[in-house]
Amino acid sequence: MNSIKIAGVILSIQSIPADDIRINATIEVDPMVINASGIRLTDGSKPVLAAINDYLKGIEYGGKFNKTKLVDAIQRVEGVLDVELGECAAKAASATEYNVIKNNNYTAVAGCFILNSLETSLTYVV
Repeated sequence: MNSIKIAGVILSIQSIPADDIRINATIEVDPMVINASGIRLTDGSKPVLAAINDYLKGIEYGGKFNKTKLVDAIQRVEGVLDVELGECAAKAASATEYNVIKNNNYTAVAGCFILNSLETSLTYVV
């Protein structure tokens, strides 16, 4: 970094863990494609969880988590009929509690996100 920075600029670089995100959603699915546990009948995968993780991985470093784009990513999954997004919350590595995301967007303190699947509540309705 010293060789490419502008002369006289002082850099402060930190490496901190990604912000944890918790997502609650009710997802209406076609029972001929995805069962009530969120498992695709043809291959045993969990396509909704994969779509959420892909969305989070696709957010550029320093970008924003957007609830509408999350819903769009879930709705693109084959077999998903409707999505009702519940409470979403995030927690920086230095924080002790999750903060509810009140607006549509959230910018991570660490610049990136990780889905804490133990804290995620996806309810499937057939």
